[in-house]
Amino acid sequence: RCADRKKPVAFLGLSYKPRTGLMEESCVVRMAADLARHGYRIRVHDPLAMPSEIARMLPSARVFHDSLSCVRGSCTIVYATDHEAFARLSLKRLLRAAPRATLVDLWGRWLNEGKSSGPRYVTPGMKKADKASKV
Repeated sequence: RCADRKKPVAFLGLSYKPRTGLMEESCVVRMAADLARHGYRIRVHDPLAMPSEIARMLPSARVFHDSLSCVRGSCTIVYATDHEAFARLSLKRLLRAAPRATLVDLWGRWLNEGKSSGPRYVTPGMKKADKASKV
């Protein structure tokens, strides 16, 4: 949660399902658009989404070509799509790029690592057992 709307909110992935660039029914796009309407600066990185579609659906968003540049200096990071392109991205590297950010991990990607990050790591609706059953 960002109290300062001048600080950016970074979204890693915008599509509504892994391994696709499909965004037209994505709740993440709606979330980003709502935040933008309320004055938040939106940053996005989705290696599979078409830049023209991102520009059409999120005209005020700043698009980045790599994850770490996208999250650098953000107050919140939303890991929204479990792309293979993010496979080498570690929680440590993410939080080093944005040391004061809260990471909202919608896929439980870093569930076991994230517990040591305390309130800076949030996995809505997931527990440790959920990670094993997701495969």
